Amino acid sequence: MPAAKFLHQKRVRAAFDRANRFRPDLFVFGGDNVFAVDQGNDEANATSQFTSWKNVVAEKVKVPAVTVIGNHDIWYPKEGNPKDRKAMAVEAFRMPNRFYAQSVKGWRFILLDVFHADGSKLDVEQMAWLESELRKVNEPVCVVTHAPILSITTQLEGGAIGGTKKLRDLFRATPEVRLALSGHQHMVDRCEMDQVMYLCGGAVSGAWWGGDYNGFAPAFCILDLFSDGSVSSQTVLWEPNPPKV
Repeated sequence: MPAAKFLHQKRVRAAFDRANRFRPDLFVFGGDNVFAVDQGNDEANATSQFTSWKNVVAEKVKVPAVTVIGNHDIWYPKEGNPKDRKAMAVEAFRMPNRFYAQSVKGWRFILLDVFHADGSKLDVEQMAWLESELRKVNEPVCVVTHAPILSITTQLEGGAIGGTKKLRDLFRATPEVRLALSGHQHMVDRCEMDQVMYLCGGAVSGAWWGGDYNGFAPAFCILDLFSDGSVSSQTVLWEPNPPKV
């Protein structure tokens, strides 16, 4: 296990190096940024994983970055521990809140928190905030969730969040919403409905660093976002021949 751990540290740095060749203005992290702190890990293990993430981001990311919380970023403390289950992720990922919005280079990025004890969806507080946020936008909007709102790969194995119809209606009423990014599926797909491109970007780790996942190699996406709301994307298969662990 220690050897595999250090190999993955080397690989994530190699992925950042490959991405940095494109000279990005912004990194968008789609969640599951650590390997998994939701598997009964003790606090020391979870802290170590988040510390590793903070170290590599400090080393490799020199431009703004935004992120969402993935299901594997949620630490489940033992019963009786008063810590918020998402507090470690919010702190480690330098998020102002579990959901938030930020403008970068003429686009409004809306980062949502979709994993809860009662399912994958937007909670009532967050939906009210999103509706309020969209009423006042005056620039193109990119909505980011870990699990997809709309995706082709969900036809293969599920994974979409609940409330898709309500979100579609909300996006239709807000023509500024032009892009919805997600991960979670470890597969790449793209579909369009109304004025919105729904893009599921795959996984840097492929099958959790074990090679391809359902035929999809380790990947990340490079996006060009234009002031008129149009989007151009390319998938980078950054590690076509991953090492055997």
